Amino acid sequence: WRVGRRLQHLRSGLHDPVKQELGSDYKTRFEGVHFAHKVHVRGTTGRLDLWCKKLAQCLNAKLLPPIIAAIVLQALLPDGVDTAEVAR
Repeated sequence: WRVGRRLQHLRSGLHDPVKQELGSDYKTRFEGVHFAHKVHVRGTTGRLDLWCKKLAQCLNAKLLPPIIAAIVLQALLPDGVDTAEVAR
């Protein structure tokens, strides 16, 4: 599926909850990979791309708790989609 999201939405709906849920483990899992800056500066897309790839790698390797997968789905599902229906 395709879904449009602004950087602020990705920060508040994806990055911040992931960081909060992982606590001190966040720095270990995302070492050397930084989320995009709050303002548009050169390299923002590249940073966002690397961060999302790292998130996917950690999820696929089962290095993150299942709640992180739920946060990702909730942040990236199109508006109006019931998360309970996706879980079936």
